[in-house]
Amino acid sequence: MRRAADLTLSAADRSELMQRSCSADARLARRARIVLLAARGLQNKAIAEELGIGRVQVARWRERYLQEGLDGISRDLPRGAPAARVDVARLVQLSHQPAPDQRLNTRSMAAALGISPASVSRHLRAIERTAEGHAAGPAHRPKPAPAGSSRLARVSGGGKALRDRVITLKRDRILQEAARLFFERGYLQTSVEAIAERLGATKPFVYYHFQSKAEILVEICEQSNRDVLLAAESAMSAPGSPRDRFEQFLSDFTNVALLQHQHVAIYFREEISLPAQAAERIRQMRKSINMRLTALLNEGVASGEFQIEDTRICALVIAGMSSYAFAWYREDGRLDQQEVTQRIVKMALNLVGVQSKLPGLAR
Repeated sequence: MRRAADLTLSAADRSELMQRSCSADARLARRARIVLLAARGLQNKAIAEELGIGRVQVARWRERYLQEGLDGISRDLPRGAPAARVDVARLVQLSHQPAPDQRLNTRSMAAALGISPASVSRHLRAIERTAEGHAAGPAHRPKPAPAGSSRLARVSGGGKALRDRVITLKRDRILQEAARLFFERGYLQTSVEAIAERLGATKPFVYYHFQSKAEILVEICEQSNRDVLLAAESAMSAPGSPRDRFEQFLSDFTNVALLQHQHVAIYFREEISLPAQAAERIRQMRKSINMRLTALLNEGVASGEFQIEDTRICALVIAGMSSYAFAWYREDGRLDQQEVTQRIVKMALNLVGVQSKLPGLAR
């Protein structure tokens, strides 16, 4: 079996990719996670299975990063003739504004996208047919159009790719608005009807993408823990000394905690409302994170870089420093995200008896 090319990340690229992996833009977040997983040594098949996407897509973005770095995964791949290109993600976004009275009409959307109103109508109909066919299941899907009749397939890379893209965008939007409501009002005080109202949609729209409000809560709570676990695994497999990898892990961990502080807050506040299996699954993720951090601290002690009396307690204290930032961090506060991250990293390094290499943080 052909092996994909190895991929090594610089500290700057890793930090940027960790931030992008938490982006509200689902496409950029997915590409960043592809590269992060590839840097851990995973092959394309394993990455595809981990992220629930196609192996060809993984190979494509892996190669783009190898060839062009961060710039290569920051823009969409060209498909079809330039004149016929349609930004489907933007079209979906324009067609689902927060409230019905704010939605753009066909002519306005056409002007925003630089295409004709007829093209907007045709693409919207195709999107709806794709979504309806997916909802109905294989036995009820409409028959495929004759060969050569689907301009949308040529422009957007095929019906399945378009369907998956639209579904991902809608799921992400539901999660985003639900997280805001859970954070503002609390989980128990937020109904599915309230989520639909915030979206400017209907309850069936929400239930089409999630079976229940509890499923939405689970996904919100799992997301930040998955990202921190990814950061821990990346640090364990990265080259460099225990001190370098510890600094990398803690910086990534803190960035996730700050970028997703609402998600982290929801987990700590609403853990009691999680279904038992989901709660246990997340506890195991957190246990794995602490085990990897403890192992990293043990490496540092063995190499003589760290001075720690009890690595297990130290790991819990350090993880708490980053994860509990949700309780006090404010986006408009005295320090920005980067400054908060650097100061937490410095404090953690002081705990293990070393100085930071980050600019301006040496003691």
